[in-house]
Amino acid sequence: MMAIELGNDILIVDIGFGFPEADQPGVDYIIPDVTYLERNRHKVRGIVITHGHMDHIGAAGYMIPKFPVPIYGSRLSLGMVGKQIEEFKIRTPQYVVMDPEKHERVQIAGFNIELVRVTHTIADSTAVVIRSAAGVIINTGDWRLDPDPLDGKHMDLARLGE
Repeated sequence: MMAIELGNDILIVDIGFGFPEADQPGVDYIIPDVTYLERNRHKVRGIVITHGHMDHIGAAGYMIPKFPVPIYGSRLSLGMVGKQIEEFKIRTPQYVVMDPEKHERVQIAGFNIELVRVTHTIADSTAVVIRSAAGVIINTGDWRLDPDPLDGKHMDLARLGE
């Protein structure tokens, strides 16, 4: 989980959980400490998901009620968030599906975001390009160079290069 704060705006990237180490018996998973974000929840403007693995979406059931903001991501990633929160019986958040093939951009308060296709061990994985007055941040999510991805969607190296 990553949070970017600029002025009165906070953008969260991924809402996953950690996995315990061998010396942590009885711990099933580790939820991020969001104490600072809870104190500043009035600044949280949106959540962006890079892909659907649990270390990126696993804490959704705990985070979504704390931060009732729109969630942005690719179709499969947002579908996986939806499956993750079903068991929590919480309200369905506002999902904003973004198509990384179209290089569309979305303005979230002081942040302009774009998803860029990457290849990984799960389909529909993306990097997030975050543009702001302070500069540009690229969060690549998880990726690997795969010359023959199962879904046929190749990493958009040209766009990342731009």
